[in-house]
Amino acid sequence: MKFTEYLRRREGFNSREDWLVARTQSIGGSDLHAILTGRGSYALWLLKTGREDPLSGEKEKPLWLEWGHYCELSILPFYRDHILPQSGEGLELYIEDDALLRHPTWPLHASVDALVITSDLDAEVVGGVDSKNVANAVYAEEWRRLKNGGLPQKAATQGNLYSHLLDVAWWDFAASIFGKSPESRRYHATEARRNDIDRALAWWRRHVEKGVEPEPDGDKRTTKAVRDHLGPSRNEAPMLAASPGAESLARRAAEAQQRFDAAKADLAAAKNACRLATGNAPGVEGLWTFKTDARGARPFKLNQAVKEAAW
Repeated sequence: MKFTEYLRRREGFNSREDWLVARTQSIGGSDLHAILTGRGSYALWLLKTGREDPLSGEKEKPLWLEWGHYCELSILPFYRDHILPQSGEGLELYIEDDALLRHPTWPLHASVDALVITSDLDAEVVGGVDSKNVANAVYAEEWRRLKNGGLPQKAATQGNLYSHLLDVAWWDFAASIFGKSPESRRYHATEARRNDIDRALAWWRRHVEKGVEPEPDGDKRTTKAVRDHLGPSRNEAPMLAASPGAESLARRAAEAQQRFDAAKADLAAAKNACRLATGNAPGVEGLWTFKTDARGARPFKLNQAVKEAAW
């Protein structure tokens, strides 16, 4: 894409609030992961259909989250000065600020942090950059364990959408993990992942355009969104009696809670067995973490001796 075309098509906004509202009208990079995994898709549906206030998160944003936003802004100049030169000469970094690039036909948008462009009169967009301040322990562990330039699934889905929308070959993710100097990992665009975008568009047509309510999921964002949507709590007993099918759903929730409590007890026992077997009170780093992505589970391969000693 020519840089002049990007500037012509991009939408700028007078305020961050206007930008947040505009994002509810289509699918963005962070939305794609929720749709593909089903984690947080119900909360996304509430937001995209106007059932949740897109500004509610801004009104309740804690200071530590606001601080993360400032940190991400500082990552981009570091990328420009120390990482971008490794991609070759004749490249510049164009830093964006609360803007959107929409697909001309489909309900898709890119909200980029920065673009990498050629430094000539007929400048071409050759790639992009997304800055990440990784301060969540689980997400940080996911970044650490994916060595050799691997990307967490959430970042890869975002790179997939952005590279397709801007027709570029790659998208960099510059991440500062727990305040350390940023490292950059590159997503390379492939046609093989175009299916992910098709699945997201099918979700939009069914649940947003046709109004079919999706099944609620157990993601924290969904739990919060449902509580905010329903308002203050009320006495549950008469509500269960008056709501068809609610009693069976309550029974299902109680049974799930029992299974969850039993699983937690099993997990605690397994951890303690491993601590005793290895003589290491904190346990073995990364041992407990089993991540899943849109294509299914991909657990760590544990050292065989540790597994035999612990179990």
